[in-house]
Amino acid sequence: MNHSDLSSTVTHLNRVRPSSRAKLANSDLTRALLLSAERLLDETFSVGRPTGEDSGFPGFLSRPRVVARAAQDFPRTEPTEAKFRDRWVAHHDFLRDVVGFTSWNAQHRLRTAMDKALAQVVRDTLSLHDASALMSTVWCDTCLGLPSTRLRLLTAASLGSPDTEPVSGTGQVEVLRETLARLCQAEGIPSAPDNALTTAAEVLSVLSDGLAVKTYLGQAQDNAREFGIVLSGIVKALGHGASELTEFPLSGSIWPSTHR
Repeated sequence: MNHSDLSSTVTHLNRVRPSSRAKLANSDLTRALLLSAERLLDETFSVGRPTGEDSGFPGFLSRPRVVARAAQDFPRTEPTEAKFRDRWVAHHDFLRDVVGFTSWNAQHRLRTAMDKALAQVVRDTLSLHDASALMSTVWCDTCLGLPSTRLRLLTAASLGSPDTEPVSGTGQVEVLRETLARLCQAEGIPSAPDNALTTAAEVLSVLSDGLAVKTYLGQAQDNAREFGIVLSGIVKALGHGASELTEFPLSGSIWPSTHR
């Protein structure tokens, strides 16, 4: 179990004092309940869209299901529904913390994966073409399967519900921005302006979400190749001083046909 500080991530707990809320956020039981929700989310969407009585969002993350999963995976934390309710009185508060937790976890996983890929780019002095292919494969293999990515798509379709809110893509953009800056450096491209890197990262984040939608709808073909084409083009554009959104190459097929 990752014991990094969650006090700024898990913020909807039933405590008034910040110190008490921070202590509860970092307890083993709170982590176990959030990890169990993430695993349920991951497993539910790894086998397709949820079905059954609790198939709707957020039914498959109901209190009994999360507690039962925590009891199975983390028995030493002794989870109960009473302890769950002590932390989150309203279920939508729990869902908001699940959103924050999965996003935080995703950022950590993405950064770790991209750091390893960038280390290989530098070690093997890969060309831009090969580096883009490697980085794109690692990104798609990691990002498109993350629970937070699936949650992003699900909440985007459920914005009319008061119990849901959209998953922020800030962490994803931040990792992409860092990756672009380091990839440009590895390829000997002069440092790009901050606004150019941010715009480029936002473009790639939109592309990534579009590919995730296509994957979820069963329309994906070669995600890594498509992402790599745009990534390579963006790095070249940054090398030529591009700074506006219209200057970056965009694939015309990133969104599924049902959204065109």
